[in-house]
Amino acid sequence: MYELFCGDIFDMKCDLLVVPCNNYGGISTNVCISLRNNNIPYDLRKMNAGDVVFLTNIKHCTNAWAVAFAASVDVCQAKCTEEYLHKICESIKDYCKCNSLNRINIPLLGTGAGGMTNQESFQILKECFQDEPRITLRIFAYSEKVYFELKEQIETEKGMESKLYKTEKENSGSYCAV
Repeated sequence: MYELFCGDIFDMKCDLLVVPCNNYGGISTNVCISLRNNNIPYDLRKMNAGDVVFLTNIKHCTNAWAVAFAASVDVCQAKCTEEYLHKICESIKDYCKCNSLNRINIPLLGTGAGGMTNQESFQILKECFQDEPRITLRIFAYSEKVYFELKEQIETEKGMESKLYKTEKENSGSYCAV
């Protein structure tokens, strides 16, 4: 199951917070600031594109039980592939099932430095979790423009208007389409 949100992955409490990175452990400045503000440790080394590093028992983090650093971009190739996203999704599903985690906050992986379109990333993420009724993948679009484009895609696929509602963090301006 999935839900589409407009906002930041750090805005809502979840069981697993998925943080985008590249295969050298690099993250964006905004993500680095958010990690610091949420007391989430960060010290990644080189890994393979498509790999996920999980951190649990984060003592001072109040937003998530665990954090997953997902290497969605290969630095040398300067891209993200469908294979990387599928591998990341499978790792996340396995981890959630083994640890009884239900709510996942995830951004549109691979859309920045990875060069993947928002629609491609969204399609892969939602398809990977559509047959998982116990796991809710909360996909976060970083801007209203992207959010409304994806919301329109959902409505076209479903042939109906999606429900729109405010998120837990009312003052953030975030909202969700289901």
